[in-house]
Amino acid sequence: MAKSKIESKRNEIKERGYEYISLQLPMRKMTSQLE
Repeated sequence: MAKSKIESKRNEIKERGYEYISLQLPMRKMTSQLE
């Protein structure tokens, strides 16, 4: 029970990480174009 909770938490963090990265990359490209 506790293990599956940890797993789902880990997956949640991973998904958030990917979301963050996918948001950051286009922003970086836009800012580098402006410079």
